[in-house]
Amino acid sequence: AGILPELVAARRPGEVPGFAVGDNPAALAVALLALLRDEGLRRRVGAFALRRATLDMDPRRAAQRTAALYADLLAATEVRP
Repeated sequence: AGILPELVAARRPGEVPGFAVGDNPAALAVALLALLRDEGLRRRVGAFALRRATLDMDPRRAAQRTAALYADLLAATEVRP
């Protein structure tokens, strides 16, 4: 599936709705036709995807989130005498 589903799927209230099509070719066709027919929707989805890619998929932020997760996991599994 690649990264495309993550870029068009809305995850926060108020953002442009994404296209949750999964493995459904008919749903994908409907979503793509909606994009082809609606320039405003294309612009909103494109702006949302760019914002997600810039903010949520930034390598530095991903590394920080991963390091924080590992720190939390290590703290939770710390053996105490």
